[in-house]
Amino acid sequence: MGDDNPDQTNKKRKPTTNSSISYSKMTIAQAEERLNIRLDEVPGMSVGEMLEIAKDSVKKEDVDAMKEKIYERLLDHIEAEGYPTEANVEFKEPNVSDLVYSIVAPTVADFRRKTGRKLRLTREKRIVSTDNTVLGEEEFVVMDRVSVTEQKFVCIVEGKGSSTGEGVKQCLLAMKDAWDNNAMKESFLYGFVTTGEDWMLYRYDGTSFVVTEKLRVLFKTMDKDKRRWIDNYSVVVDCLYSVLSDGGIAGRDVVVG
Repeated sequence: MGDDNPDQTNKKRKPTTNSSISYSKMTIAQAEERLNIRLDEVPGMSVGEMLEIAKDSVKKEDVDAMKEKIYERLLDHIEAEGYPTEANVEFKEPNVSDLVYSIVAPTVADFRRKTGRKLRLTREKRIVSTDNTVLGEEEFVVMDRVSVTEQKFVCIVEGKGSSTGEGVKQCLLAMKDAWDNNAMKESFLYGFVTTGEDWMLYRYDGTSFVVTEKLRVLFKTMDKDKRRWIDNYSVVVDCLYSVLSDGGIAGRDVVVG
C-alpha cells in the first residue's frame, strides 16, 4: 500500500530517489541528528497542560458518550485478540494496530460529524521530507482535507508491539516532515506512540518537541470495573479530541465547527 496523495505539499516536487532513506532504516543517532534533539531528552509536559493549550470543539457530554463506546470496543478487542502484553507471544504489531483503530477511528468519525471539519483517517500514508532525503509509511495518519487540491497533516499514530524507542524515532521523524509539508507557521503537529496498553502524546511546533507522561489505556480487570476505566484510563479520548481540534491549524486561534 502506498501514498494516496503523493503531492503532499500541493506543489511540484522532485521524485524520491534511491538515495532516500526510510525512517525504519535510520539509526537512533541519525534520527537525533536530523531532529536536533536526543530522543530521551524531549521535554515533558503534563496531560493537563497539553489539553489546556489545545482547543475543545466538542461538548463534554459527547466526549463522555464516546468514552462509553470505546470502552465496549476495547473489551471486544481484548476478548477476541487477548490482552496486549509481551508475555503473549501471539500478540504482535498487527494486534496493536487493531487496538489503535478501535480507539482512533470512532473518535475521528464522531469529530467529523460534530464539527464538519473534513478530517480523514488514512492508513499506510507515505510521508516524504521536503528535501526528498528521508521518507516513511505511517500506519495511521489523520489528514485535514482543506480543499479538493489541498490537505494538511493533523496527527500521526505509531504503534509498536515492544520497541517503544523505535516507535518514538519513527513518529518524531514523521512529525517533523509532516509539519514541514504543512508549511504553516504557528501551528502544532501531534503524534502518539503506543504499545496498545501505554500511549505517549508528542507535540511539535516546527522547532521543538514536548511529550506527556505515559497514558495507561488498559488494565487487565477492566471488564469488571467500567467506572475505574472511565475515571482513570480514558484520558486518551480527551487527548484525541483536543488533537483533532488543534492539529494542523495555522495561528491556533481558529474556531472549528
